[in-house]
Amino acid sequence: MGTGIDLDRIEPGFLKAQRERWKTAKAKHAGALKAKKITFSKDLGPLLDKRPPLYKAIREWKGGGSLATVKAKYVAIKANAKEIETAIKAYQKQIKGLGGEAEKDLGALLSALLSDVVKVDYDYTKQTAK
Repeated sequence: MGTGIDLDRIEPGFLKAQRERWKTAKAKHAGALKAKKITFSKDLGPLLDKRPPLYKAIREWKGGGSLATVKAKYVAIKANAKEIETAIKAYQKQIKGLGGEAEKDLGALLSALLSDVVKVDYDYTKQTAK
């Protein structure tokens, strides 16, 4: 297995910050979301919460942990990324037409999460599975 992406890029604080950014943006625009009767039912927040423990196992392996454990985590990271991608794309469709600052902010954040979370996880699991 190659080392792929530098794990410093996916450090625990960064992983937790993704969840907080989503939570804060939803709270900031709660009024606009409520007015348009938009609810997010794909549970993006809990999906983001799954990432830190998965990457923790990868770090432990790189420090001398079990290879069998880490292989399962790679599969789990990829599956989680797919679920996150599905949720983000559903949310992007929901906010289309929301208008104003809410659509702009939420849209930008969802696009950033797609790039910062999903792409990173897919790239990492692809590179390390070789």
